[in-house]
Amino acid sequence: MLYSIIRYGTLAHISLQLGRDYRNYFSITPTVSATTILDIVSSLLVPYVLGLQGPLHHI
Repeated sequence: MLYSIIRYGTLAHISLQLGRDYRNYFSITPTVSATTILDIVSSLLVPYVLGLQGPLHHI
């Protein structure tokens, strides 16, 4: 699990940096941003906590 966090955390960090530096004109409130991040993290980590095969199991 630590390997997945390190590997995909780095990719997430890079993609968030690129997204932050890219100029766009969409109005995204902090609430929507926090909810999106919470959804992504929970969908990736909850299956591991419950001992199920998560979306990253086949990698």
